[in-house]
Amino acid sequence: MRSERDKVKQRIVEATIACIEKRGVSKITTRVVAKEAGVNVASINYYFGTKENLLEDTFRTALDHFFFDIQELFTVTELHSYSLSKVFFSFLLEGILHYPRLVQILIFNEQIAPRFRETLLRHFSSYIQMLATRIQEENPACSALEANMRVVQMLHGVLSVCHPFQLHTTVGCDLRDPSLKERYLDLLLSRYIDWIPQDKIESQRELVQKCIRKLFESK
Repeated sequence: MRSERDKVKQRIVEATIACIEKRGVSKITTRVVAKEAGVNVASINYYFGTKENLLEDTFRTALDHFFFDIQELFTVTELHSYSLSKVFFSFLLEGILHYPRLVQILIFNEQIAPRFRETLLRHFSSYIQMLATRIQEENPACSALEANMRVVQMLHGVLSVCHPFQLHTTVGCDLRDPSLKERYLDLLLSRYIDWIPQDKIESQRELVQKCIRKLFESK
């Protein structure tokens, strides 16, 4: 059970993320965060010391939660590579769509992103390798290099959504629409995981949705 101290810190971190999404990181102040969190400024100074420490802790907490949640997904052995990728990229895409400013900071902001780049690359390299291994197990004709390239290309197709120039909204494909988001992912996955029959994909749709719900519930 979390202590009262941990609960207050968590509330402040969540308020900081909310303020980033509403205002952008350049307009964050301890006073603004305190109001959002329902605490006084002294509480933020007590728990974090400075605004810079608060932001650092917020970014690290956000990454830690994402990586912790997604790690368990790769222990689900029933999912074939298409379904496993569907769950992984659905969760990643949902995070991008719900926290676009936070994600852009962690990837594109050259004052902040370099501090977290090594952590991001290490984890994503691990996920790429695990997905590529699953692909090779199912499709031995696919070399290790090709399997990795397929996963990287799918990953780019999802991460492109968080680019500041969001082409998908310009062409009328707003992925905040759940049906469009699923169509986007199915179209993407079908290009790179093309050896699994449609009936096998359909047979796991319910399991895929169950895994996605479990990930979202753990957030």
